[in-house]
Amino acid sequence: MKILATLLCLKIVIPFVISQSEISATTLEEFNTLFSNTEINTTKHEEVETVQVDTVLGTILGKKVVTEDGMEMNVFLGIPYAQPPVDRLRFQTPRPVYGYKDYKAFTFGNSCPQPNLEVPGSYEGNEDCLYLNVFSKVTNSTSLKPVMFWIYGGDFLYGSAPGYDPTSLVKEDVIVVSINYRLGALGFLNFGNDLAPGNLGIRDQIQALRWVKMMIWYFGGDPNRITIFGESAGAMSCHAITMSPKAYGLISGAIYESGTMLMSRQDITKPISKVTTKKVADNSNCTSSNFDTEMLECLQNLTLQEIFDVTSTDRFVPNVDSYSTDPVLPIDFLTAVKNGHFSKVPIMTGTVLNDGGLVFPEENFEETWKVADVYYLGLASGVEATEEEKLSARIFGKYYLGNNYNLSEVLQDWSDMITDAFFLSPDQKVAELASQYVPVYNYMFVYPGSSSFLSYYIDGRENGTLSQEQWSSMKPVHADELFYLFDTVELNEDEIELKDKMIKYWTNFAKYGHPSPLLADNITQWLPYNTEKNTMILGKHPDIESDGAVMSKNIEEERMVLWNKVHWDERESKIEEASIFYHAYISVLRLFRGY
Repeated sequence: MKILATLLCLKIVIPFVISQSEISATTLEEFNTLFSNTEINTTKHEEVETVQVDTVLGTILGKKVVTEDGMEMNVFLGIPYAQPPVDRLRFQTPRPVYGYKDYKAFTFGNSCPQPNLEVPGSYEGNEDCLYLNVFSKVTNSTSLKPVMFWIYGGDFLYGSAPGYDPTSLVKEDVIVVSINYRLGALGFLNFGNDLAPGNLGIRDQIQALRWVKMMIWYFGGDPNRITIFGESAGAMSCHAITMSPKAYGLISGAIYESGTMLMSRQDITKPISKVTTKKVADNSNCTSSNFDTEMLECLQNLTLQEIFDVTSTDRFVPNVDSYSTDPVLPIDFLTAVKNGHFSKVPIMTGTVLNDGGLVFPEENFEETWKVADVYYLGLASGVEATEEEKLSARIFGKYYLGNNYNLSEVLQDWSDMITDAFFLSPDQKVAELASQYVPVYNYMFVYPGSSSFLSYYIDGRENGTLSQEQWSSMKPVHADELFYLFDTVELNEDEIELKDKMIKYWTNFAKYGHPSPLLADNITQWLPYNTEKNTMILGKHPDIESDGAVMSKNIEEERMVLWNKVHWDERESKIEEASIFYHAYISVLRLFRGY
């Protein structure tokens, strides 16, 4: 159920396209059937005995389970990594846990509050939700194991840890940690000051990393080998953590799956989350909306339903918080990547062939497009788009669509455009800039497998004018690679082969900082990203030459050149100009001061 919420919510990233109310009960029922066995449970794994870990904070009890193929695995569920962010701690930075007393980590903790897709207008979850889970293979070795720290996606509105069964990753002798973190208004509203500094979802993730850094040794994990990985909003979170000075020294590697902070193009001087915060106060009869203590107390006393009623149509992303005396993200994201202001750890980053196939307009979308093109492409840096941003949108529309607004005729072109706008071009820019400082390994997942989230993105539109064959040509779409990293559905022989390769690449990266360091693994050698823009093509596709894993160069070169010329080059030149001005200012200052 939680994976459904995580993925279907991606359909509402672009608010002009689809609303929550359009998600049908049939889709929910089908999805629940498909993923009924996703969570770690006794129907999949036989419980053997209780296991005990004695830590500096007290004793934590978990369960030893045996998988269907006989692997023994220790599972610790629902361990609190921070104090419950309730009452006076709502909208505040996470506070560490001070101790455990024979804590029974047998069941998953609460999911964080989020919209209830089955009951529009309501919410599910509990504010007491800051829990993590630890999974490890039972072995006789005393060597510390590398750690993979999973962050789920879901548009920063939905999701929770139980939807992702990491058994196949654990088999490769890595420890997997999964977490919950605050979402939506509770995770990202801010005052633009230290009273409510915002970015709480990212602060939660960093607090969980601190817990892992301090505590994972007791579970057999190596605190010096912690690789963060996430998908969509989870990947954006991983990128944000990499750029946060608060996370320096906490991680040894990072994997971004279909998401980077360059997807966000908001004006850093006018964070939308602050505007939303004032809206909540104004609509809740608070006696103050001046971002002061009185306003904070009012918001802390609101019910969850009151908060959700006001923010149900709002979207949230991490924002630059240089206004804080203890910032998480003090520097503009593109500036941080370009100038090397991030943790110098190896990076794996990539996309899915049709990441943009998660959202489609109506079948004749001319009227909608001409009104909202700049918003469809995420080019508006504020509530109102600039003339320059509108011009860029028109250029992209003409290039990809050729002024043809009949979806049946431009289906692939539409998907390419959305893919490039939100996923591929930001991904390639991160790879290009970050590779000047650290090893970067880039990929594109292209396999159109038997299981896909496409049917949930198009939700009933198979019976329209577009044929089933046209829709099927969209596979793979956003998040389809998750079928090959987590244990969710039954796979055929070819799919198992691909999954084995991907699991080996991902876990090798966690172990060695390189996805293919050992010739004995008998997998295609993954070359680092460089001036030739090396990219690993994962999976077989009828329109792409690949045997399941093959290196390529200059992915979608023409399209990426266009994005550089129209969008990225100008933004980078402004950063370079600012840097020149800053260094000139410093030189003059030193001259006058005599040093």
